[in-house]
Amino acid sequence: MTRIGAYEAKTRLSEILDRAEKGEEFEITKNGRAVARIVGLASERRRAALAAAARMLARLDDAERDGQTAKIDWDEFKREMIEEEEAELDAKLNSWRS
Repeated sequence: MTRIGAYEAKTRLSEILDRAEKGEEFEITKNGRAVARIVGLASERRRAALAAAARMLARLDDAERDGQTAKIDWDEFKREMIEEEEAELDAKLNSWRS
């Protein structure tokens, strides 16, 4: 992840957005303290998909370890993922408000 000061980020925003679109991530600092991140949407979607896949594999592993056939309720799984995403967003919003 590339660290960049707020002033430089402002003056090079177009270039930073182009690079973020290609997968590069940036941490924006203000007075040397990290205050924001710029990441391409594809990167965030990829992270979410990998997290969902890891959870699914963990459930399958648990079922196999217990000697059971894994039965997954896809609607329930999707609901859980959405609830977790919403909780993460709420936590971020609350931290920004503090």
